[in-house]
Order: sequence, then C-alpha cells, then structure tokens
Amino acid sequence: MLSTNAQEANAQTLVFGQDAITSLLQVRGSIFANSNADGVTLARAVLLESGASVPTLTNSGLIQANSFGEQGSAAAVTDLSGTLTSITNTGQIIALTIPTDDDLTDDILPPASTGTAVAIDVSNAGSGVLVQQLAPVVFTDDDTTDDSVAGTARMVGEIRLGAFADTFNLYSGTVAGNIAFGNGADNFNIDGGAIYTGSITDSDGALSINVQDGTLNISGGTLNITSATFGADSTFNPFLSLTPGESTNITAGTVTFASGAVLAPVVPEGLPVNGTTTFLTATTGMFGAGNVVGPVNGAITPFLYSLTIDATNPIVEGAPNALEATFQLRTPVQLGLTANETIAFEPILAALRLDPAASAAIAGLTDQDQFFDAYGDLMPQYSDGATEVAMTAIRQMQSATSNRMAATRMQGLDEVSVWGQEIAYGVEREPPNRNAQAFRGNGFGFAGGIDGPTDNGGLFGLSLSFIASEVEEPSRPEGQISAWFGQANAYYATAVGAIDLDFVAGLGGGKMTSERSVEIGTAFSAVSEADWTSLEGHGSARASMPLALSRNFTITPQAALTYAGVSQGGYTETGGGAAVDLEVDDQFSQRLWADVGVEFAANMHFGSQTVVSPRIYAGYRANVLDSESERTVRFVSTGTPFTLTDEGVGDGGPLIGIGFDATNGYSTFSLGYEGEFSDQIERHSLNAAIRFRF
Repeated sequence: MLSTNAQEANAQTLVFGQDAITSLLQVRGSIFANSNADGVTLARAVLLESGASVPTLTNSGLIQANSFGEQGSAAAVTDLSGTLTSITNTGQIIALTIPTDDDLTDDILPPASTGTAVAIDVSNAGSGVLVQQLAPVVFTDDDTTDDSVAGTARMVGEIRLGAFADTFNLYSGTVAGNIAFGNGADNFNIDGGAIYTGSITDSDGALSINVQDGTLNISGGTLNITSATFGADSTFNPFLSLTPGESTNITAGTVTFASGAVLAPVVPEGLPVNGTTTFLTATTGMFGAGNVVGPVNGAITPFLYSLTIDATNPIVEGAPNALEATFQLRTPVQLGLTANETIAFEPILAALRLDPAASAAIAGLTDQDQFFDAYGDLMPQYSDGATEVAMTAIRQMQSATSNRMAATRMQGLDEVSVWGQEIAYGVEREPPNRNAQAFRGNGFGFAGGIDGPTDNGGLFGLSLSFIASEVEEPSRPEGQISAWFGQANAYYATAVGAIDLDFVAGLGGGKMTSERSVEIGTAFSAVSEADWTSLEGHGSARASMPLALSRNFTITPQAALTYAGVSQGGYTETGGGAAVDLEVDDQFSQRLWADVGVEFAANMHFGSQTVVSPRIYAGYRANVLDSESERTVRFVSTGTPFTLTDEGVGDGGPLIGIGFDATNGYSTFSLGYEGEFSDQIERHSLNAAIRFRF
C-alpha cells in the first residue's frame, strides 16, 4: 500500500515525472493520498506529469484521494501528459472531499466543501480514450496471493474526458459522479447490470448512449446527443425538477426503447403536488415509445405519487417526438388512509416540506408497507393510551383501598391498623379498526394507609399510593410514554342492614414523559421528546351483601361504580426537527365503570383466630362513560392546528378474579389477581398486601 498525508502542501502519492516511460501501469494494491488541512489545495493519488508516457492503466486494487476540510480538492487519477489512452478498472477508483468538524458536541454541521472530487481526469488527452469498468477477477501469481480489492467494481467522483472520440464501457459495478465527455464522437455503454448515477455533459452533441442491461440514473441537466438506445433489460431514471435548468432534458437524434425497457422518472424534490415535465426529445425519430408510455408502476415508483409517461406525438411511431412525465400527489383515498390519517395528511406534508431529508425519504418509499410504517410514525399520538394506562393506575390505587376495607371485615372493625399493598398491572388495547390506535402498557407501585373504627361502627381511613407506568404503541415500539402518579385517598366503610357499603374519594397528580420515534425507510430517523403534568380526581362506591351458606362458605353478590377524571397539560416536543416536533393541547378524559358480580369464598379456620379464605370472582364491567377522545395538535414548524379523534374503548366485558386472604387476628396477608376481557381492552392486575392491627 502506498499512501501520503499532507498538512501544508499538496499530497501526491504515485507520480510519473516528465521523463517516465512505461507501456503499462498496473495497480493491484492500494494507493492513498490524503490532505488534512484547508491549506492543502489538492490531494492526488496517481499523477502523470507533462512529458511522461503511460498509455495504459489497469486497476484491480484501490486508488483513492481524500481531501479533508472546506477548500481542498481530490483527484484519484490525473493525466497531464496526454498519453493515457486506456483505463480499465476492476477495483475501486475513488475521490472524496470530506468536511471536517472541529467540535462534534455543538450540534452544528460543518460547512460543505467547496472543492472538487475527480475520479479520472484525462481532459488533456492527445487522442481518444477508452475507459472500462469490468467485473473483478481474482489475480494469482507465484505467491498465490490475491492482492486485488474484494467487492464490487466502482468509481466515485467526476470523470473528465478529452476532445477526441472517447468510449466509456460500464460493464460492471457502479459509477457515481458527473461525466464530461468533451468533444468527439463519444460512446457511453452500460451492460452487465451496472449502475450509473450522475449528470452527463457533452460539448458537441456527438455522444451516443447505449444501455442494454443496467441502470442509467440521470440527476438532471440539459444534454444534446446523437442517439439513445435502451435494451430489454435497461432502466432509465431521469430526475425531474420544477426549477428550469435542473430537470433532465435530453435531446437526441433517435431514441429507441426495446420491449421490457423500464422508464421511471424521479419525482422532483420537495413534495410538489403535481407537474408535467418534458425530459426526452427525439429530433429524428423515437422508436418503441409504446413500450414505455402509460402509468409507471413497479418497485422503483414512489408510492406517494401517481406517475404517467406520455408521448407528445403518439400517433406516428418514429416521427419526431418527445416524452413527458406527469406526476400527481395521490389523494388520501388513493393512498388508503383512515379518517384520522386523512385529517393529518396536509399538515404532515407541510411539515415534511420544511425538512429536505425527511421529504426526500418519504418520496423515496416505493412500497405500501414501508409507506404506512413511516406514516404511522409521523402521525401524532392521539389514542387514549396514556390516559387509559393512567386510569388503570388510578383504579388499581383505588382498589388497594377497597381491598383494605374488604379484608378488615375478616378481623372486625374495632382496632386501629396500618397496611401496605403492592400493585402490578398490564393493559392492552386491540382497536376495532385502523382509525383507532392500538397500545399496551404496564405499571408497578405501592399503596399504604392507616384506619380505625368510628363511633357509629364504621371504619375511616387515609391512604397514600404511588405507581409508575409505561405505555407504547405496537406500530412504533421504539417510542413510549412513561408516567408516574401519586394519590391521596380518604375511605369509609359502613353497613346498612345486611349490605356492606364502601366509599373512596381522592386526588392525585403526576408527570408524563413522551419519547416518540420516527423512521422513514432507512434514510431518515428522529426522536422527539416532551414532558407534561397531569392531575386527577376519583371516587368509587361499592355495595356487597355477604351470604353465609355455612361457617365455611360465603357467597357475596356485589356492585360498584368507579369514576376517574384525568386532566393532561399541553406540551411541546423537541429534538425531532421541523418534520416531527409537535405542540399538543391540553386534554381532559374521564371514565365511569359499573361492575356487577359475585364472589365465592371458603373460610377455613385454624385455631381460634387464624382464617384462610381462598376466593374466586366472576362478573361484568361496563364502560358507562365511553366517549370519543379528541386531541388537538400542530406541528411546531407550521403552527396549523388539526384535531384527531380516537374512538371509544368499547362497551365492556367479563371480569374474573382469584385470590386468598389469611389472617391470624393481628395481621392479614392477601394475594389477588383480576382480569378484564372487554371487546377492546384486556387488563390484568396482581395485588399483594399485608396489614397489621395495633
């Protein structure tokens, strides 16, 4: 490997001086030239100086020139002698200008380089030059070692040809960089599945382009040529633009498209709504236009757009003609968007247009599944997922207090006692259709309190609880909402005849933190973060009537109403950029559950005070308040508000419970599970409690 690094002067690695003569320069290893400061004007890897004589260059290795900084340029192969007539590449020829960043922590992108990156410069040629890129071959010699560079043959950087008849045969790998053909009857041939990407210029219009098996990606510009031929296995992707001079505009004498040729223009950047652009004109005749005109479909067509190719003279095949592309942004109906996705469509596009990377990424999606994955990430979180998880947390904290009153009746109501309970739960929603959002969450926490008897034979107590939760949407599992809630309760237990009555009321508050991940294909990703506060109020009432069938068996019919209301503050996301960050208005949500069911308990007595009571419960929970949830949001970058509506969480569903209580008269231990299986919500909770009486 040959390499040079320069700080203050030109970097030149392999130089053939004015008296150097060789019939063949063969590169099998690696040649590097690196300039490392803005003071360096040029990094050259291979240089043939004026006066040298080197007619043939073959490369099966790596020739690379890198210029680091704002002003430097890089050239991989430069011929100033004018003697080089043949270049064959089966390895890699690369020239790069690389901006440098003095401070990686300041979140400021380094300035773009103003220099040039040239892979091959034979513009000083004294005769026609043949440039070929062929498939890599294994080179073996006496030591049986392959010194070539493994992988696909490629060139990166500009290619500058001279004033004579030049030929560029791209028969393997990739070439990325603009090509200047200069004067002369030039030929550009693509075959072998090779791919070219860049702009092409030709000084005298005497260039012929022939694509048989490969891809021609023209990145814009005006070009006059002699002819263009596209074979049965060819793909032609001209870049379109609504800005004059930027769009691909090729004028040829004759143009031919074989059956099977693929023509797929690239829609302009910036997500325009529609447009029509002429990109290929045949002044003498266009043949096979019928093979490519019509709607453009397939794996390389943007899913977001409808694209059609038309001939300006479709009647006479072979007559002077032109091809034009008409593109139209698809409507929400054509895209198959839901009602909420349709409401958000224009605001999302407006925000995407302010972020070139994001807009290019979504315009580049060609697959329906990719598009819906990306669009789902761009959609605001409008479901009641965070609220439902918060409601579940509130209900579980209420249940901890209610469980306390039920267990106290096993011991009697005539002693002051303290208690503590663990709370764990999970909740998941399966929405009825795509217009609502699925979510899943879980939480864990603790509750504790103190209570004692009242003069009228009831029980009064106070409790505190704390719970932490997380909720995520399965469609974007990389993001989530985290929440914690604290709660204070007052509770009272009494009886009216044979009916036991329990009442709970309280207030709480907490903080929610959102991390929303957005991925658009593989080209764009961002994460937005926000936090906000929430306040809640709640209350419940339960009536039960224990029916002792015997000393050891009890049936308890019961009914309960539970209410919770949550007020979430508004918030503004940061960190995602113009296409992602949202400002979300405050929101109030409420739930009212009505439960009915029956509990079966066995009371097993051991000694005078120890009782172990296994129990099972079956019932039904109805969502009495099941209104739609509205959320008004706007992108920070545009400020235009729009409101999304999540459907209700369903009518309700069956409940089951199982657990046991054990008491010795002075302490009680309880363990219980409850499952809710409604038409949309599935909820599971596990509670373990211990209580001590004084």
